[in-house]
Amino acid sequence: MTPPQVRARYMQTFVAAVDALEPADASAIRATLGASTLEAIESAGITTWLDAAANLDATTAVSEQLGAQAREVFFRRLFTLVYDTSLLSTFVRGLVRMFGTDPTGYAKMVARGYGLIFRGVGHWKLVDRGEQTAVMSLADLPPAFAQHRYWPEAAVASLASVFDLAQRSGTAEIVEHRASELVVELHWS
Repeated sequence: MTPPQVRARYMQTFVAAVDALEPADASAIRATLGASTLEAIESAGITTWLDAAANLDATTAVSEQLGAQAREVFFRRLFTLVYDTSLLSTFVRGLVRMFGTDPTGYAKMVARGYGLIFRGVGHWKLVDRGEQTAVMSLADLPPAFAQHRYWPEAAVASLASVFDLAQRSGTAEIVEHRASELVVELHWS
């Protein structure tokens, strides 16, 4: 089994998003992460796989500094930034041409993009879809991620960024939280 890993480019974008916060928040989050974690992230090549514990630590630091509402905004915006990185920008431009304003199309493609960012941290799949709804599953999560205090909500807030791509208003919420799986409903108008 692959140990949980996260792509360095994603974590570098994560740190850049932290640095774009209010200076007091950014400083507190950086201090919580510590110099060695930041050095490992910032010095890695963009395609390098890092220990995914760095993502859990960063998620905790952001969540505890910002609180629930600001955390949701942060992670949704973070993925908007991720879509513009060299790692995903070509992929995302193709999705926009293919799917336009249909969030279901983007939701179906989440699994492919997720695999470029995380390895050994579960996989997304589209379970069901309706005219203005979709049900997604993030299955086979390692316990450290599935049971993490903040990571599941951060993952769902990131998933909600599909509405930004589709230029639609919508919500994403966890409807079932199992031992190694999140089931998420997307609703849009």
